[in-house]
Amino acid sequence: MPKGIYKREDKRTKGKYAPGTKHETPQGTLEVLELQDKPYVLVRFIETGYITRARTSNIVQGKVKDHRKPSVYGVGYLDGVRIMPRGTEQRALYDLWANMLKRCYAGYDPSYADCTVDKRWHSFLQFSNSIQDVPGFDAFIRGEDVHLDKDIKIPGNRTYSVFACQFVPATVNVAESQKRRWAKG
Repeated sequence: MPKGIYKREDKRTKGKYAPGTKHETPQGTLEVLELQDKPYVLVRFIETGYITRARTSNIVQGKVKDHRKPSVYGVGYLDGVRIMPRGTEQRALYDLWANMLKRCYAGYDPSYADCTVDKRWHSFLQFSNSIQDVPGFDAFIRGEDVHLDKDIKIPGNRTYSVFACQFVPATVNVAESQKRRWAKG
């Protein structure tokens, strides 16, 4: 064989990180999908299906993160997004998202006991990509005193979603919630 054409077989094809091997990590079980430039492999977390590129040494050390594993109020996950510092538009969106999840899943307010968030909005990435389609979003971005509301547009609605929500002035939202409380009692 001419010099330079013979390529040595990558030892990893039969080793500990061969495609198809599974590894237990603090984030869950992951499977090696393919070998990439040494020392990288492509892996998939079994539970969530999240796929990422990882160093083999980070697998051993338990440093590979599953960005679809719920970490915000038991249901929300970042989906690979890194959260920016306070004062940025992205951080304002994150705070809006996290507070919505908190109302529905943290159990701190009995009036939200049966409220939910559309499963698509459990992903911060999907939330941030679709929230601009919600009426009134431009007022939120301008910093106006608005609330994300789920039940004025569709009376009695108990699920936050791109279809049911709208941004309303805080005074309107408070007045509407007071009306609903008095109507129940």
